[in-house]
Amino acid sequence: MRSNAPRATAVLPRAFEVRYTPARMDRARRSWLSVGLAFAGVGCSGAGPGAVEATVTDGSIGVLEVERTDGSREGGQRTALSAAFARYRGLDTGEVLGLVGHRLSGSLESCEFTAEGEALAHGEGEVELLDVGGIRVRLAGAELTLAPRAFPDLASVMAGVFYAGDAQLVAPRAELDEYTFDAAGSFEVPAFDAVVPAPSGLAEVRIGDAWLAERVDLDRETGFDLAWAAGDADDRVEVELRAHGDVLRCVARDDGATRIDAEALAPLAPDPEATLVVRRVRIVPLDISGLDEAFARVSVARAVSAALD
Repeated sequence: MRSNAPRATAVLPRAFEVRYTPARMDRARRSWLSVGLAFAGVGCSGAGPGAVEATVTDGSIGVLEVERTDGSREGGQRTALSAAFARYRGLDTGEVLGLVGHRLSGSLESCEFTAEGEALAHGEGEVELLDVGGIRVRLAGAELTLAPRAFPDLASVMAGVFYAGDAQLVAPRAELDEYTFDAAGSFEVPAFDAVVPAPSGLAEVRIGDAWLAERVDLDRETGFDLAWAAGDADDRVEVELRAHGDVLRCVARDDGATRIDAEALAPLAPDPEATLVVRRVRIVPLDISGLDEAFARVSVARAVSAALD
């Protein structure tokens, strides 16, 4: 059971190590997707809940994802719903999730850099996307359904079934409201349901001595300290910087403070129109018949413009 007791805000920032991880689909074949297997990793540390082990194997996995974003550069508040269920061979689960457009959480106290247009790697593996029927999502009396969609409706690179859509859902009351998922099931995966408590949004967010504003200035040569009101010890806080299509994503404990140093920022080129996203992430393991692993990833994010010099 989660405690509603107030938590103290940590004051000591930490530096991140840097890990470079190419994460782009290389090529595909109809209902089976052929992908690269090579790995690139430096400075990975501290795997925590939600981290994916890089073990090449066979198996199946499912992910339900909800992300509510406040202060999006596109304007206003939006909630993105998505899900994917896959059977795979010759890959690790982290690669599989990246290929189907999902992730759980990286290693604690580390950063991952993904360059735009960088190929995943070389080699062969197979991923088959699975149908679980329509998925009903409910929150605070509101309800909508995610219908299975054939991937070729959007692109020719991969056949199979995926789930995605934007929703007009009310902001949940943290630790009181719950996201409820009900899948109708299919011949591939039986019907299932899941309940995930909604995490609270980040509060009292500061960069250095200044409150997080709609536009921030970031110095690549000095890095920056980030602080917030600490939350649940089982949650994670992700700091994401997007510049010229490249992405730096860092993962911290939800204890109130961290530091993104110059070494972590170095792979990003200066960009006066970068985007900074700070999100609280809650990852809950699910028990779904027919799948080796399954998770719900629910997050609350704030996106602002950033001048990265």
